[in-house]
Amino acid sequence: MAVSPDLKLLCATRPKHCFPDQRAQWLEPAGVCSLAGYQDLITMDIGGTSLDVCLIQGGIADTSTTREIDMFPVSTPMLGVHTVGAGGGSIVRVDPVGRVTVGPDSMGDRPGPACYGLGGNQATLTDVNLLMGLLDPAGFPGCEVPFDRVLAERAVTKQICSPLGVDLDTAARGVYEVANNQISEAIRTITVEQGSDPRQFALSQSSKAATRGNSL
Repeated sequence: MAVSPDLKLLCATRPKHCFPDQRAQWLEPAGVCSLAGYQDLITMDIGGTSLDVCLIQGGIADTSTTREIDMFPVSTPMLGVHTVGAGGGSIVRVDPVGRVTVGPDSMGDRPGPACYGLGGNQATLTDVNLLMGLLDPAGFPGCEVPFDRVLAERAVTKQICSPLGVDLDTAARGVYEVANNQISEAIRTITVEQGSDPRQFALSQSSKAATRGNSL
């Protein structure tokens, strides 16, 4: 990721201070799952910008010492979290050679996806999920503002349908498949590439990951 000159200096001199402590984020789901008898987990957290996965074996999260910030190597123990740009606000588009891409840039939560009706004019994964019927049109639980399907259709049509010459259903399913492939690859990175069989792990989902995780 690109960082400011001041942060680059911090990365070069005190790199371990550039990483947040995420132990609670990953160990809390592990504690809950252990009550149900699950000790080996693939934990997944989907936010507005990215999707993070981490492997927990025997109730202990995997760690790593091979991270870097803007090309600065960081040799300090940290959780082995793998991140991909497949969050709810990740922007979907067609690249110059005609490929559908998801992320890594994001609309975040403000203005957020087009369907929020807060001024966002870029199609996102949330807009695609809405068009596929994976989200309640009434909005998120506890939220009084419904999703605007018309705005979602307009954004996806502009960024996917028009460049590729396909209908909304085909466009949405194509984006959905690309996003799921990215997530599957993230899981493969922390399991198969490290010598673990993902079929032997339970999938623990947090944040708004339930819809996405259930599709894998």
